[in-house]
This record gives sequence, structure tokens and C-alpha cells, in this order.
Amino acid sequence: MAVKAIGDGPQTWFSHPGPYPELASYGFRWIKVHRYWFGYLPGQDPVITNILDEVADIPTHVSADRNPIDAA
Repeated sequence: MAVKAIGDGPQTWFSHPGPYPELASYGFRWIKVHRYWFGYLPGQDPVITNILDEVADIPTHVSADRNPIDAA
């Protein structure tokens, strides 16, 4: 569902998930599907960069340099 939405180019997206405005500086776009936040880089071939549960401590799970910080 999220992959299709991102591939179709969402009409509505967020610059950051919920109460974390500091994440807007990374430049990802965010959509929420069910209880998950999906961060992605837009473009002709968008790239999903983050998949986070809404109850996670989201800022500690986002990599500032876009490199993996943990294995799923």
C-alpha cells in the first residue's frame, strides 16, 4: 500500500512525522499508512529510506547521513 502510494506520487505528504519537526532538515518526505511512517526521497524513481512504527522513538532511528544505523 505505501509502496504504491509513494510510486504514484502522493498528493499529501509531510515534511516530518508527527511531533518531530527536527527531522524536516533531512529532506525526506513522509507519509503515514496505518501505524507506520514511511520516509522517502521523491523523484522519478522514489526511494523509501525509513519505515518506522508510530510509537518508536523516531529521531533515534533516522540516519542523518542516509547510511543504515541498524539492521531490521
